[in-house]
Amino acid sequence: MPSSWDSWVAPESQAALTAADFQKAAQKFHASKYLKSPERGGNAWSKKWAPALRKLPTTGPINERILLKTIQSMPEGSAGRRDQGNLIAQIAKSIGLESEPLLAAYRGYGVDKLTERKIPKDREIEDAMKEIQLPHWRWTFGMCAAYGIRPHECADLQWVEKDWITVDENTKTGARKVTPCPSEWVVTFSLRSLPRPTQAATNMAKAFNDALDRDGVTIKPYNLRHAYAMRLMDDGVPPEIGARLMGHSLTVHEDTYKRWLGQERITKAMDRFTL
Repeated sequence: MPSSWDSWVAPESQAALTAADFQKAAQKFHASKYLKSPERGGNAWSKKWAPALRKLPTTGPINERILLKTIQSMPEGSAGRRDQGNLIAQIAKSIGLESEPLLAAYRGYGVDKLTERKIPKDREIEDAMKEIQLPHWRWTFGMCAAYGIRPHECADLQWVEKDWITVDENTKTGARKVTPCPSEWVVTFSLRSLPRPTQAATNMAKAFNDALDRDGVTIKPYNLRHAYAMRLMDDGVPPEIGARLMGHSLTVHEDTYKRWLGQERITKAMDRFTL
């Protein structure tokens, strides 16, 4: 039975897919994803897309075997294989090619490869907030803590009803609505009145981390995100809702965050269902 690789039609005629064809397909797919954010797209191209494409042959034919071999040549379980392999698979899929073997090959990256994080307690977050000197970075820290968002997502968020926010679609995991947890931090941290930083999304994370380093704050932004996930679980928020709030899949939510649930949290969660 012929695969969809055999039936892909090149621009001029039925022909073997070439390295040049694949590069053009990558450029077209990239452009379609970053239509509304060319600056962010340029940054993504240099940091992620170009390195992935450099792994492929620059001349000659491109076929399923070559793409699969390229992904499998990357260190198993590495972030590079996960990110670059996924991009190669998505480019192939964008032009109608069979991508399932490629997707299966890159998925060797598992949560057991992640470095365990020190999840800050609420009191530690509140104390750290007081150490941040500039008000716009206090706002960013408070938003990351209360809403579990990524630093770059602070650039274009909007306030909506009942202290919910909307995250812009041109972010890592796309548009979504998010509620604070705990809700009282919106008032405690003055999140509706503090000024926002002026940095674009592409520069936000570095500038924010530099500010935290200058002020001696050791809590990392992504640890604030993990702490938010833990609070959702502590409050009994169903995993599928937690995943939607955080902008990732249910599998990622459960595999990434539940592995850091200590016995104290597990006991507390179970007590809610004990008669």
